[in-house]
Amino acid sequence: MQATVERDRGAREHRRFAQELQNLEAVVAVGDVLEHDAREVLRRRVDRLVMRELLGRRVMMREDVFRIESVVRHNSEYHEPGMSRIQATFCFIDLEGFTALTEAHGDDDAAELATRFAKLTRAALGPEDRLVKTIGDAVLVTAPDAAAGVRLVENVLDRAAKIPNFPSLRAGLHHGRAVVREGDVYGAAVNLAARVAAEAHAGEVLGTDPIAVAARAAGIPVAELGSVALKNVRGEVALFSLGLVIGSEPTPIDPVCRVPTDRRQAVARIRWQGTEYFLCSMTCAAAFASNPAWHVSNP
Repeated sequence: MQATVERDRGAREHRRFAQELQNLEAVVAVGDVLEHDAREVLRRRVDRLVMRELLGRRVMMREDVFRIESVVRHNSEYHEPGMSRIQATFCFIDLEGFTALTEAHGDDDAAELATRFAKLTRAALGPEDRLVKTIGDAVLVTAPDAAAGVRLVENVLDRAAKIPNFPSLRAGLHHGRAVVREGDVYGAAVNLAARVAAEAHAGEVLGTDPIAVAARAAGIPVAELGSVALKNVRGEVALFSLGLVIGSEPTPIDPVCRVPTDRRQAVARIRWQGTEYFLCSMTCAAAFASNPAWHVSNP
């Protein structure tokens, strides 16, 4: 009789184990809800559950099952302790010509400039903005959304422009998701923002599509540069040049159609009375060449 009771109890616990394991595995399979890192956490939980059963501990993970199912229902993030996820605008801003300055004036002057740049950036932060880190001649800052990111970069650039002989700046922005761990941020969105910044010339702010949408909504001129292949980024990414002034070098404006024109995409450049003008099309180039004085004096 006792043996029969034990067998029945064991059978019930085995069925309960099998059902909970099935629930966990079903959650693991929901690839469109949980990202890769979260699925890996769940798989490890499945492995532990199996090991506990094999060891005869019969410890059911009912609480974990309910918590994970709740995560799926609310389309939230499930993460390991010490790790969180954010959605934000990531902005890399760096000093143009920092390497040359270091070579010409020495390490002490370069370090002093980098320190001033970091201090300037901190002073430009809004209530929800954050300076994540300084990286030599660059800073990585975050803002809660694309519009706030554009305002933050514009604020940094405005402050830098008011400092005599401060080097030109360039910036790249992208909005997306990232992992936060020990105060730093990691992920594809952060890497993409860095690659976008690397594409910018001195005095230029580049952004991806969400950034361009926010800039246009704020009345900032935006020039579409087309799709660009970026290092270590899968596929091509559409980039946009924002008409913000950085240091002493604004993004070039076509003097005929008044559209911000990326130096790399300009069809023609014409020097007139000591100033170089960038033209977005042959039509604009012909019009400007025919009467440059009129186009310059009638913006």
